[in-house]
Amino acid sequence: MNKTTVFFLRTGKPNPMDNRNVLCQKGMDQATRAGNQLRAFRIDVILCSPLPYAYQTAKEVERLHLAHSPRIETVPELICAADFSEEAVAENLKKVMGYILEKFKRKSVLMVSHAMVGQAFLAHHIEESFEITKVHWPTIEHGAMVCREFIED
Repeated sequence: MNKTTVFFLRTGKPNPMDNRNVLCQKGMDQATRAGNQLRAFRIDVILCSPLPYAYQTAKEVERLHLAHSPRIETVPELICAADFSEEAVAENLKKVMGYILEKFKRKSVLMVSHAMVGQAFLAHHIEESFEITKVHWPTIEHGAMVCREFIED
């Protein structure tokens, strides 16, 4: 069976008192916990938001993933600002999923991004045509993970 596995990891909690957009200690602990959980899986590539705390989260996963050293690639479509609409987030996710399923076929990919992207990944059904239909927007906590497999015939 040929499959592409996509994990989503919400970034660790950023430090609200630091304008450099870096992780706070709790956020680093969340990234470490997620990295330890992901050690049980092969990760071929990590795609992350270009924001510093997303990259820090990705680097912590990479550091702990000693069995197979995945490379990190920043993807601008994984950034998510507070003023983004659900439609804009869904459209960006559609682009990223198309990129993943084309470039990383039969690989395991970890996306490290923000709450709304994770909510869209969790709540939307992504078909082969990449049509995304709104279902609901559940909560996804800092450091939480979601996994989906896309199976080829």
